[in-house]
Amino acid sequence: RCGELLSTSLPCCNKATQVLSDVLLDLYRALKWVVRSDTDDVTVLHSQLALEELDDVMRGLIFPAQKLEKRVVLQ
Repeated sequence: RCGELLSTSLPCCNKATQVLSDVLLDLYRALKWVVRSDTDDVTVLHSQLALEELDDVMRGLIFPAQKLEKRVVLQ
């Protein structure tokens, strides 16, 4: 189980979220369930890491970095 969770957390990038968009909610729920109910500390740790990485990727997609710039025009 630990290896599966680690391999799940590694490919979480922008392209993976596009491909896995149909199962992201199920993946999130499964990871949350493992964190709450599993007795193996390593498995819980890997699930937490995968959740954090998934959270970072989703926040990046939902809230893209804003580029603030101000243009000054002299006439």
